[in-house]
Amino acid sequence: MKHHITLAVLSVIAFGATGCTSGRMTDQQRAQYAAQQEAGVVVDRKSAGLAIGLGFAPFGIGAAYTNNSVLQGTTQFLFWPASIVWGPLANWGKVRKLNYEATVLSLTEERRNKLAALDSKQPDYAAKRKEIDDYYRPLMPIDQ
Repeated sequence: MKHHITLAVLSVIAFGATGCTSGRMTDQQRAQYAAQQEAGVVVDRKSAGLAIGLGFAPFGIGAAYTNNSVLQGTTQFLFWPASIVWGPLANWGKVRKLNYEATVLSLTEERRNKLAALDSKQPDYAAKRKEIDDYYRPLMPIDQ
């Protein structure tokens, strides 16, 4: 019984020490990610399913796959098998954030290219610019 209590306490400490919120997205990012998914433009840099599966593996493999912090990977390594309580979820969140960021980078470049092409055709610039911005605004942050 004493062993179980010790394991539970260590698990709670490990969960808190790993920065379990490191892979979390803001409300705005979640809304933009949902819009990206709906538009079918998400760049899948990493697989969420694989990240979840690797969260159950020993040695912090899931944290390494998702580029999570060294502390989180070390903690998952040291506290396995208890880390299967938080590892899969932490890895899933991190992959979603990585894929969101990769999509934003891709969309930013795509938008720049479209605007550069538009710049060369000055006549309908304002209307076309608004059309492009209206398309990308729900998918990513736009700096004006």
